Amino acid sequence: MTTNPAFRLTTLSLALLSLVLVVFGFVDYQQRGMYQVAGDGVSWIETAQGVTAWIVVRGGPADRAGIHEGDQLRAINGQAVTTASEAVQQIYRLGVWSLVSYNLTRNGEPFDTSLVLEAQSNAGSVRNYLAIVGLLYLLIGTFILFRRWTARKSRHFYIFCLTSFVLYTFSYTGRLNLFDWTVYWLNVAATILQPALFLHFCLTFPERSKLLRDRRYLAVLLYLPGAFVGLLHILVSQDILVLPVPLQQVPWLLDRIEYFYLGVYFLAGALALQLAYAHARDPVLKNQLKWVTRGTWVAIAPFDAFYVLPYFCGFVPNAWMNVSALTLVVLPVTFGYAIVRNRLMDVDIIFRRGFSYTLATAGIVGLYFAVIALFADLFRSTFPLISSRGVWVVALVITGILFQPVVNYIQQWVDRFFNPERYDYRRTLLEFARELTSELHVDTLLQ
Repeated sequence: MTTNPAFRLTTLSLALLSLVLVVFGFVDYQQRGMYQVAGDGVSWIETAQGVTAWIVVRGGPADRAGIHEGDQLRAINGQAVTTASEAVQQIYRLGVWSLVSYNLTRNGEPFDTSLVLEAQSNAGSVRNYLAIVGLLYLLIGTFILFRRWTARKSRHFYIFCLTSFVLYTFSYTGRLNLFDWTVYWLNVAATILQPALFLHFCLTFPERSKLLRDRRYLAVLLYLPGAFVGLLHILVSQDILVLPVPLQQVPWLLDRIEYFYLGVYFLAGALALQLAYAHARDPVLKNQLKWVTRGTWVAIAPFDAFYVLPYFCGFVPNAWMNVSALTLVVLPVTFGYAIVRNRLMDVDIIFRRGFSYTLATAGIVGLYFAVIALFADLFRSTFPLISSRGVWVVALVITGILFQPVVNYIQQWVDRFFNPERYDYRRTLLEFARELTSELHVDTLLQ
């Protein structure tokens, strides 16, 4: 066990940081459940004609009220609206389920309409799923750190998982108090840091790539694009730098830039692993990289293709785009297993065995309860004087006696079906051992 003071200090710092972030994540989740942001289903922007409906959500309050994209907003509840921020502030102030009257203009013709403000969904189900994904990242990273804390890249992997936890779990409510702003900037920091950590990890796992071995300064350069994107976000959000786009589009534009940066780095990490796999000559190393590479592609390819690219091209996230985030959980599972095992020669066997044992367990559970029900009915009809509790006790005893033989039989059948080579080897060895121990004649035994 290491006694390096710097190592202990780093570990303690990571533990305290993790504890603080977990508390923040728990409070943030509670706040999102308690606070609802009102919305009219329109993204308002400022144009030469005035405050204009840029995107109208299909099926939303504005869509049901007859508001179309391109309509100009003049007043809300009789109060004039001159900027998009004024419209947003009035909607927030009125609150959810308020009846609101809009005065608008379409093709130069004024008209009035009314709508009921609704709570912004913010893709609630997907948001909850991403929170679960972020929690899984943290749990897997913590397990790896405690299980193999001396393994190479274990701390790097944990920091990547901790950053992913913040990225996928933290989401500001829109209340924009001190806590909400803290959550917002933590999420921005995670968005900037996570892709660079991932690419750095891919270039140094399981071995440092030749490019980084010869030019160690390149590892620092990996983080510079993220630092530039983060600096741009700060300058724009603090009105130090003004982008040549309408004010209402600025957050959306920053999000598109950040997600494009994330998608490019994810793709670069997968390509780095693919190149390492293609150039690996050591059979053990090649087998190590096989499953890591495949798991990485399965995790990031749908997300890059169906979310990052359309979002960067201007598509508003919808249901089929959000579903692409479902595969992100494959990433920590793949790398986590790689770090724990170090040698991945058995990973395909583990996958097949895990699948086969899952199938066997499901069959056994079903058979177990079926046997309980069968014997309970049998004893109840044959021995009516026995109490119901006694019937279940007897049924459980009989089922418990039969349970292990059934387990062995199903596992043998599954092994024979999924792993015939290993099953044949094992059966041959067992038969040989049984014959060897039962043979009493010395000459036959020697033969």
